[in-house]
Amino acid sequence: MMGLFGKKKIKGKTAEEWFELGLKEKDPKKKIEYYSKCLELDLKNAVAWNNKGFALDELGRYEEAIRCYDTALGINPEDAIAWDNKIIAEEKLLKIEKMRRKVEQWKREGYKVDDLEEMLK
Repeated sequence: MMGLFGKKKIKGKTAEEWFELGLKEKDPKKKIEYYSKCLELDLKNAVAWNNKGFALDELGRYEEAIRCYDTALGINPEDAIAWDNKIIAEEKLLKIEKMRRKVEQWKREGYKVDDLEEMLK
């Protein structure tokens, strides 16, 4: 039995090594890079999908994060952490969408909202 990780490599590293780099990394952009490399080698790694989603979430890339959580849940539907992360990302996305609608309303009412629009991009 091979376990969670296979033996294939990208740039001389196995999926497990890319995964470990992702765990140790502080920068969310680098985490995304490392987990993506891991997933190129091991698409069935639900934890890597969840962790990549969390890094995307840290950058405010909620829709992409939700897709990662969905993939993790497709692999392991009982993953409580992925469920929690997905729900939190969906709530953040919903708040942003509500705020965008509110800004549009204020705009129609004649308020100056340029700064708010920029923040919501």
